[in-house]
Amino acid sequence: MHVNYLSGFEIGFRTDKNRCSTFLIVTQDEASHLVIGQSEAANAKRVFDDDVIAFEDYRLADFMVTYPRYVREKLVQILDELKKNGAVKLSRVGIEDWYLTEAYRDAILRVNSSAKLVGLSDLLLSMRKTKGHDEVGHIKQAAERLDFAYGIAKSLSKPGSEEMAYYREINSQFFEKYGPLAVAWGAYLSGERALDPLGPINPTNRQMRSGDTVILDLQTNTNGYWADTARVFIIGNVTERQNRVFNALLQTKREVEEILKPGTKASQIYTSTSNAIRQAGYGQALIHHAGHGIGLEDQEAPFFLPNSKDVIEEGDVVAVEPGIYDPSAGGGMRIEDNYLITKNGFEVLSKYPLRL
Repeated sequence: MHVNYLSGFEIGFRTDKNRCSTFLIVTQDEASHLVIGQSEAANAKRVFDDDVIAFEDYRLADFMVTYPRYVREKLVQILDELKKNGAVKLSRVGIEDWYLTEAYRDAILRVNSSAKLVGLSDLLLSMRKTKGHDEVGHIKQAAERLDFAYGIAKSLSKPGSEEMAYYREINSQFFEKYGPLAVAWGAYLSGERALDPLGPINPTNRQMRSGDTVILDLQTNTNGYWADTARVFIIGNVTERQNRVFNALLQTKREVEEILKPGTKASQIYTSTSNAIRQAGYGQALIHHAGHGIGLEDQEAPFFLPNSKDVIEEGDVVAVEPGIYDPSAGGGMRIEDNYLITKNGFEVLSKYPLRL
């Protein structure tokens, strides 16, 4: 994930499935060395301006998967060569400590046994929080895909349809329109299942009945970046009670948008959401988070939780997701939009209409 983030090169499907490991070595003179399997090297050189170091990751005679025990030896050779050339000293080495396996830490120490390893994972998270123009563009593309998904879902919202039909048809059309790796993950919930937002979310063969509510809380990824939105559909005619619940969610969303700007504490977003739902007469508080940031992961800082220490900043991209779970309304309801935080407020990135 972070090799992609820092190099601009999206590692391919096979590498992502552990065919081989990839490393980005950034030296004190600000030179970068992308260490990657030969099968990905040509594509990497098209987009990565600095040094690409390729190693053999498939050999017909004796191997087709480069496990860490093999890659470790290659990494030792590469680090040793960089050290001899004066490119690195390896006395103090920043590593992605949450993810770098013992095999690769050992590779560094074999080249310099006295190297001090310093964790960079928290630093990388803080760097990622504020998005650049290109990152926002990828998130917008992902949000457009989810808008497309909800258009498909509308045509399926009728008695007799199954939750699995939503998943099957949305992803079939995703495959045709966006390619074989495009998938709309998330919650496919209807009727009584939509009353439990913290329970199982995968689609089932449950059939829709008149009066059911359907929550689709979907995520998808474009060029490594996520969008995460939610919409509600009603099977059959909308009741007055369902309208009241939905209008309460819209009012909650409007109240949150009034404080959705740089400088607002993430905990304030949760409090505003929870208070609005309580004042509308639905429960004592919001029973799940009020939203979160999105980017390289579908849930990242800032986190809209009661005790969050995060603060909203210009350039953050966030999801706001109020929900009400009322058994007398045919099931639960949750809406969710994605926002780019701007200097004075926000831009809404998700465009599918908010209506029942």
